[in-house]
Amino acid sequence: MASNGYTPLASSIVYSSVWTKTHEVVRVWIAMLALMDKHSRVYGTVPGMAYTCHMDVKTFLECEKVLLETEPDVPNKDDDGRRIERVDGGWIVLNGKKWREKFRSEARKKYQAQWKAEKRAEQRLKFEKEVEARTAVLPNQVAQAKHGKAASGV
Repeated sequence: MASNGYTPLASSIVYSSVWTKTHEVVRVWIAMLALMDKHSRVYGTVPGMAYTCHMDVKTFLECEKVLLETEPDVPNKDDDGRRIERVDGGWIVLNGKKWREKFRSEARKKYQAQWKAEKRAEQRLKFEKEVEARTAVLPNQVAQAKHGKAASGV
């Protein structure tokens, strides 16, 4: 069962040590990121994932091995630098929850900033209309002022 949503992808991935791996490893990693659900699980079988990644099973297993291994060059040592773990029914992306929460937090901040900016713009427009209404001179008041009559019409 694949995710029906979308998985944000940080531009910093191109600076990740995974980017130094073979293009097949990168393809498997990106596919897993794209397929993970809200619990960071990737459901599937080895042959199915190999087919999805356009490679044979042997190549997929070699890529999976790289992603299962400890990565010494990662700055974050969570899970000993491993990217995935085998679980019943597929795999789990080990840092998926952390990245999802980071993106959710950033998206929330962006949404709130946009909402506040829209509210300020609405308030500014409302204020400008009120000022305009208070300072507007009615046409008959202009005519009366020209003829030296009081604004009250007397």
